[in-house]
Amino acid sequence: MTSPNSSAGPSVQQEIVITRTFDAPRELVFEAWTEPEHVTQWWSPHGFTNPLVEIDLRPGGIMLIHMRGPDGQIYPDKAIFHEIVRPERLVFTSVAFEDASGEAQLQVHHTITFDDLGGKTALTLRARVLKATPETLEALAGMEQGWSESFDKLAATLKGVRWVNSWDRTPIAYDTYGDGPPLILVGGALSFRSHPVVAELARPLASRFTVIGYDRRGRGDSLDLTPYEVRREVDDIEALIDAFGGSAYLYGMSSGAVLALEAASRLPEKVIKLAMYEPPFVTDDSRPPMPADYLPRLQGLIAQGRRGDAVALFMTEAVGIPAEFVAQMRSVPVGEVFAGEAGTVPPEWAEMEKIAHTLVYDALILGDKVSGKPLDASQWASATMPVLVVTGGNSPSFFATGAKDLVAQLPNARHAVLEGQSHNVSPQALAPVLAEFFAG
Repeated sequence: MTSPNSSAGPSVQQEIVITRTFDAPRELVFEAWTEPEHVTQWWSPHGFTNPLVEIDLRPGGIMLIHMRGPDGQIYPDKAIFHEIVRPERLVFTSVAFEDASGEAQLQVHHTITFDDLGGKTALTLRARVLKATPETLEALAGMEQGWSESFDKLAATLKGVRWVNSWDRTPIAYDTYGDGPPLILVGGALSFRSHPVVAELARPLASRFTVIGYDRRGRGDSLDLTPYEVRREVDDIEALIDAFGGSAYLYGMSSGAVLALEAASRLPEKVIKLAMYEPPFVTDDSRPPMPADYLPRLQGLIAQGRRGDAVALFMTEAVGIPAEFVAQMRSVPVGEVFAGEAGTVPPEWAEMEKIAHTLVYDALILGDKVSGKPLDASQWASATMPVLVVTGGNSPSFFATGAKDLVAQLPNARHAVLEGQSHNVSPQALAPVLAEFFAG
């Protein structure tokens, strides 16, 4: 495979070898390489799709794949099979850039081996350049990158992951529940789509909506290909909306509520209604404002690789959990077992550390809206669709204060209190409120 989106480097490797272990039996991995419906899901670099996949799986047979780039251009990828040993080995030669006479200007010989690791599969790819011209060197320069990105997609495909490509080619992973008008759930800090709370909220709504839970960029199975900007996360939401018909309902939780509000204001023609639960605005002195140096300190910890300390900083200064409790959260007694190994970090904390860098994203989304100053919602004035802002009756008062300030400044918004609930809202209590609002 060549990578059409890569630029030529100073030299081109004549042979590359890539080994990747996949958490799937080799029969399944072999099938993912040889069945068109599976190849469609993963073949080609990030940001590309495969509108045509044809496979004649026999020696001398042809595999033809059309890769569509972000700009809409089609890049044909043609291969001739030489050897097929199911489920152990594939050998084929890729040919590309055929001239008017049908002669290929680029030929790469591939050998793929599948080794059984007791339920997992070690896949080794060897790609050797047989023929190239000066005009085809640019494509060759991206060959290793192209395969590596495709293997990222293959790993997720083997887990049943579905993706939509955002505007900057970043694959955004999502799950769906039910059938009906699309309703997109936008998670808050340190959230991801596989968390049980997502399913617990989605299932009661699935009888009336197609509920879409997704991994925000940099989390779970979604990637993070470009430098972060808030607008890129809005692009991610728009890509999901477009994939499900061009309009959708949005629900956002905590900092995800502010992101959903940002998306609604930028996409007013695509967001039908917006519901928010406890956007964490700090607009008075009912709780300490976020320290002015919070963001640079957080960025510094991430840059130093101190992910656990970054999570602890978020817990203490953003959430307000006492430091001694946070210390207990991030440790377990020596010898306690999790994930099959003895260790000192609970699995829940380890999961948060993996996506600790995204805490910077949430801080940028909130900006100065957590500084204790009066809220200026003028930046969201274009969010003219119906908006519901919900707070919990047992939550700290600053949530309700911020919600009321926001509602007073939006064109078509109202505030509701969910009695008996806190920031960790019960999905069973929240789902009926959302269903009534969106379906009303």
